[in-house]
Amino acid sequence: MISSFEKRRHQRLNLALPLIYKLYNQEGKDYKKLKGVTKNISMGGIYFVCLAPQSLAIKQVMEIAIELPKQDFELPGTNILKTRGEVLRIEKLPQRPYAKGVALQLIENLSFPEP
Repeated sequence: MISSFEKRRHQRLNLALPLIYKLYNQEGKDYKKLKGVTKNISMGGIYFVCLAPQSLAIKQVMEIAIELPKQDFELPGTNILKTRGEVLRIEKLPQRPYAKGVALQLIENLSFPEP
């Protein structure tokens, strides 16, 4: 029997990093800018925890900006990773009744913003 770990195409890193996500309205114009914290990241997806709004839905596309720890050798623009993803799953968290766990499949590669 193959475990769920063995089925994963990408290695996951358990990292707690602050992120900002943007949710757009149906016309793709106005957006809400909200905060969360990553639980794990891979090249194929991100799982994060947030105070998700009621409007968050499966298959909804969002923009993500993940803040990386600052380094002594930091180059301009290298402390933020950006991507876009589609919501696969939204989970209630029993230990945090107002928070949600969000599983996101990436539709763009993680990248640093252009300077």
